[in-house]
Amino acid sequence: MEKLQQQKNLTDKSKLDGQTELFIHIIPDKASNTLTIIDSGVGMTKADLVNNLGTIARSCTKEFMEAITAVVVTTKHNDDEQYVWESQAGGSFTVTRDTSGESLGRGTKMTLYLKEDQLEYLEERRLKDLIKKHPEFISYPISLWVEKTTEKEISDDEDEEEKKEEEGNVEEVDEEKEKEEKKKKIKEVSHEFDLVNKQNPIWMRKPEEITKEEMLKLGLSIDDDAADDDADVPALEDPEDDAESKMEEVD
Repeated sequence: MEKLQQQKNLTDKSKLDGQTELFIHIIPDKASNTLTIIDSGVGMTKADLVNNLGTIARSCTKEFMEAITAVVVTTKHNDDEQYVWESQAGGSFTVTRDTSGESLGRGTKMTLYLKEDQLEYLEERRLKDLIKKHPEFISYPISLWVEKTTEKEISDDEDEEEKKEEEGNVEEVDEEKEKEEKKKKIKEVSHEFDLVNKQNPIWMRKPEEITKEEMLKLGLSIDDDAADDDADVPALEDPEDDAESKMEEVD
């Protein structure tokens, strides 16, 4: 998305034709045990998929492979067709032209199929905590697909009254009786995107608006990330080992 933002700041506004808004959407699905991340960034060409994601398929860390059963990436770049990259989190992957899926316009959609012991990452609170961990660096709106439950009060006699009206019954209803009419509550479930990073990142705010606590939190998060990166960096693979990775391309 940073690449697209740079293009947006230039004179060529046609780069935004496929999708004018810049966003990141995160969609957990407990029914299918999937976590989907959609962004409206620059997207990837077929060559990008093979060169960039192909490397990931060949050098997945043990932790990543143990967390998922499969990954599906759908992407659309302004200079190419829409493609789907799939891997079973092993050394092989496939790349196919997407002729039947929903058009992204521009951007990338990644779906992770989580294993049973990783289902905590489908919980709203867990995802919000992760998103809010580094809001200082992200300037684009990140929205989480959440479930909303609301209560609605309805009358037991509501349907009966409607029937009477339809039959032309104009009998006046006692006002006191109307108040005493039994009510019941039902729960209505709906889904919507909820904006999580509502505050601008530190580097987009005025210095006087930033508290010492925020600066301290930023410094600690950078230190933590650096320590994690040092511990998790996988060993570089011998280029000759690439022959062990299999890639299928279907036009």
